[in-house]
Amino acid sequence: MLAVVNNGTHFLAELESALDVVGIDYELIDGGSSVPPSRLAAYSGIILSGGDVHVYDAEQLAAVRVDTRVLELTTVPVLGICLGHQLVAHHYGALIQPLLRPIDQDETIEIVRADALFAGLSGRFRARVAHDDAVVGLTSPLLGLARSAIGEFEAIRHCDRLVYGLQFHPEASGAPGLAILENFVGLCQ
Repeated sequence: MLAVVNNGTHFLAELESALDVVGIDYELIDGGSSVPPSRLAAYSGIILSGGDVHVYDAEQLAAVRVDTRVLELTTVPVLGICLGHQLVAHHYGALIQPLLRPIDQDETIEIVRADALFAGLSGRFRARVAHDDAVVGLTSPLLGLARSAIGEFEAIRHCDRLVYGLQFHPEASGAPGLAILENFVGLCQ
């Protein structure tokens, strides 16, 4: 069973529907509640949803009470989506900045590093992007996996752990997004 930590995403219905299509059991957990790593360690995988928080704003970040030490769990795969992606990046010291204007559109994503998360996908696919902040600089131990014309780090991964971040929304990206979610579920088993 997966834990889906809802950080206030606008795509919650799409995420739940996509997980139902993939056929995975999950428990929805409110990201506004205190969620300690010990509780999340019991799940086979964790999805950190999107939301409207700016991770570089300490007061807003305090509203997301998921203890990001969960990213240090060595046996539980984590997939951060949009804000979840930024939480992963921020936890490891990457730079996140506001965009000049919010983005809400389909975009071509280019895979730049092969990874099991993208198994079965071609080197390019269309995905939904909807955000107003972006990861603009990575630090070790993070690796860039995919980019687009509007963002250098559309997908990232921890170099040693199954900790991923996707700036785009696989839950709102049709067949490629479902394939990514299926691949993540496969990594959790």
